[in-house]
Amino acid sequence: MGRKALTKIEVAAEVVAATQRARTTANGLIAGLHDKSGPSVLTLFKQKHSILCGLDKRWGVEFAFLDSHVGEKGETRLKDVILSALPSKKDAPADVSLTRERVERVGKSPLLQFCGSGLAAVFETVASWVEAIRSERAPRLGGAVSPFLASVQERLGFLFRHNGVGGKAGPGAVSYGREAIALYYNDVESLVRGSSKEMCMAQAHAASGLRVPPHRCGDREG
Repeated sequence: MGRKALTKIEVAAEVVAATQRARTTANGLIAGLHDKSGPSVLTLFKQKHSILCGLDKRWGVEFAFLDSHVGEKGETRLKDVILSALPSKKDAPADVSLTRERVERVGKSPLLQFCGSGLAAVFETVASWVEAIRSERAPRLGGAVSPFLASVQERLGFLFRHNGVGGKAGPGAVSYGREAIALYYNDVESLVRGSSKEMCMAQAHAASGLRVPPHRCGDREG
């Protein structure tokens, strides 16, 4: 069967004239902002709402769409995007270079720039953890974290694998995530009793089959 010809629809200029005027005015207002993050743009549009609605009675629809992408809803959406860039249990064993590429794509997305500096700082923390692991350094995890960052740390655990050699799981048993990390450090603790710090890390790494080589005991965290 041949392909159907596409129907060409022509829209008269006067039909979209009001919308075009409002959008042109809105773009001009945004151009004058120093901070073009979502919250700043939304505040500006709230201040100029009557003017923009006067130019286009349907402006409220566009404002509602923008409002749904800023604040709590926008942050939730961005957090979901960040988590989707990180490995999950079904991805194990995950590739750290591929994970880094996915995270970098999130960093270049308009959604990140639109959600404001607060969530951008959280993203930078996540990106620094991924880069530290890729560079074979211990990520600087710090102390107590938010529920979101706890979820991030849980997913980053799937970049690690323990093959059961020298661990409690027994020979040939493969573990991922937090379980793999715990088994790995159990190996370290058992080796440190009779070895130097640097030798214990090297021996544990050889025994555990960790996908991402650990930092040496004396190295600084990244």
